[in-house]
Amino acid sequence: MAFATMAPEFRVTLYKTLNRRMVTSSDSGTVPASERFSGGKRVIDLTPFFGDGSVLETSKSVRAPAGQWSMTVVDEMVVEHMDSLYGLVEPMDVIEIRMRHRPDPAATGAEPPIVMRGFVCNVGRTLSMGANGAPARAVTLSGMDYGKVLEMIQIRYLPNY
Repeated sequence: MAFATMAPEFRVTLYKTLNRRMVTSSDSGTVPASERFSGGKRVIDLTPFFGDGSVLETSKSVRAPAGQWSMTVVDEMVVEHMDSLYGLVEPMDVIEIRMRHRPDPAATGAEPPIVMRGFVCNVGRTLSMGANGAPARAVTLSGMDYGKVLEMIQIRYLPNY
């Protein structure tokens, strides 16, 4: 008897929505730190940031106006932007989460189907120390799907309305 081996696959992509402009001041002229996203890649693959202890959760209900998602990933330096993941992700950036439980061998190279697209609402960082004394940093991102836009403008599509 043959058993099917499940090989879960997922992909998480961040799309930067906020455009940075140069901040000017009267004495120094410009502050280049505000330009860190301009000219850089506006699409960041977050999949390599998942490691031991990482979590990716999505939930959607017919009784809620918006689906929710949350993830905990390892905080590392993004070399292209010269900033950590915690510094790159901002509220209202778009996250695309793709998952499947078993890749189809016939669809080699095809992307997993989209489970949820949404906006980042909260960005947090936790610092801890492991048993060997090495520091461990994790970034917790959470947000909602596009129902968040309707919720922000107070339009609710609930069964009792």
